[in-house]
Amino acid sequence: MSYDRPRQPTHTRCRGRVRVRAPGVPGLLLVLVAALFIPRQALAQKMYWIDVTLDKIQKADLDGNNVEDFITTGLQGARYLAIDSAGGKIYWTDAGLNKIMRANLDGTVPEDLVTGLDNPRGIALDVPGGKMYWVDKGTFKIQRANLDGSGSVDDLVATGGTSSPRGIAVDSAGGKMYWTDHNFDKIQQADLNGDNVVDVLTSGVVNSQDIALDVSGGKMYWTTKGGGDTVRRADLNGDNPETLVSGLGNPFGLALDVAGGKMYWCAQSGLKIQRANLDGTGSVDDLVSTGAGTEPVGIALDLSVAGGESHHWAFDETSGTTAVDSIGSSDGTLVNFPVDDSQWSCLNGGSLIFDGSDDYVSLATESDYDFTSAVTVAA
Repeated sequence: MSYDRPRQPTHTRCRGRVRVRAPGVPGLLLVLVAALFIPRQALAQKMYWIDVTLDKIQKADLDGNNVEDFITTGLQGARYLAIDSAGGKIYWTDAGLNKIMRANLDGTVPEDLVTGLDNPRGIALDVPGGKMYWVDKGTFKIQRANLDGSGSVDDLVATGGTSSPRGIAVDSAGGKMYWTDHNFDKIQQADLNGDNVVDVLTSGVVNSQDIALDVSGGKMYWTTKGGGDTVRRADLNGDNPETLVSGLGNPFGLALDVAGGKMYWCAQSGLKIQRANLDGTGSVDDLVSTGAGTEPVGIALDLSVAGGESHHWAFDETSGTTAVDSIGSSDGTLVNFPVDDSQWSCLNGGSLIFDGSDDYVSLATESDYDFTSAVTVAA
């Protein structure tokens, strides 16, 4: 995709054009002024899941359509996922490689964040606080670190040598974290610094796995393997526990779309990605059949694309050769512009100027631009 000048008189030099190309689709040409954004309405919301047998991450639309491989190398026993939609990042724990990794939501720039762990499992993000939290099953600890992996790892809670912590969820606003214990059959809660550990629920959590929170609705949801293979929920304080769906074939992973009124999980032995209403009413939808030889486990949702912008280039940096994408991760590179920053003299020195000859802003090819339905590009 490129953004370059139109062939216009010099009094329109602050204008440019954007050309969007997708496979099998003719180029789209638009004239704009000063800034460009692509609304997220053009893009589909996505669900991501791990296949622990095939060692890859896959993704699809929320209705199960458009299944595709997302990350197919560098995994060896990954099981749990978390997504920072605003930051454009996906995080996962790898119990085989004993580390935490992340990548951009377009699959680029995979990187190690924390290494040298011992069987890390559930992971949860406190984006406002700049922290990620995870369960380290091998050391029986709840730990955290900065979202970018910098600095030290904090040991928050020692769960004990006979415990088996699995899933974890964070209530950033409430300052609490919740986790399941597979061996002790309970859900526990603590402050985000590890203080004030309490048992929230000690029954109805047999072989509990993942956990997810609907903070606005005052509910926590969790999966159990064995004892009915269920998704259950209760109030955040443990009151009013109830079974929502059962007979699921080893449910593993759990993600909520609160606005859409749906919950999603992987049926590990059922070889399916499934969903149901948040209150368990109605039928269970089989979204994706993963097939023989697969083992779907952790799941996470990217719901941010329902509204707002996907990418935004303001062209107002005033210096340098980069046009920053303030929403996404597709910064542009100025091509054939002067080297003395004189190109930033448009609109009283506040935005990029094109010479009407051969300069343009180049963007890396990205799946976000492979539009399969109507799209609006605006300025």
